[in-house]
Amino acid sequence: LLAQKHPFFDSDDADLSPLEVYNRIIDEEPAELPDYYSYNLRNLIRQMLIKDATRRITAEAILQYYVAISQTRN
Repeated sequence: LLAQKHPFFDSDDADLSPLEVYNRIIDEEPAELPDYYSYNLRNLIRQMLIKDATRRITAEAILQYYVAISQTRN
C-alpha cells in the first residue's frame, strides 16, 4: 500500500494467472520500498514480508518496534 503497487508484480503483469501470482509470491523477493520512506519503516516492512514464518517479525514485535521508534522521535 505504501508503494501504491503490489510487492511481487507491477501493472505490466496484469494478465498473470492466479498460479503465476502464487509462484511469484513463493519464489521471488518483494520489491523494496522507495528511499523516500524512512529506513525504519522500510526495515519494518521488509521484516513483515519475510517468507519464513519462523524468521518473520511477530505482531508483538511490531508493536514493540513501533513503541521504540515513537519514543526515539519525541
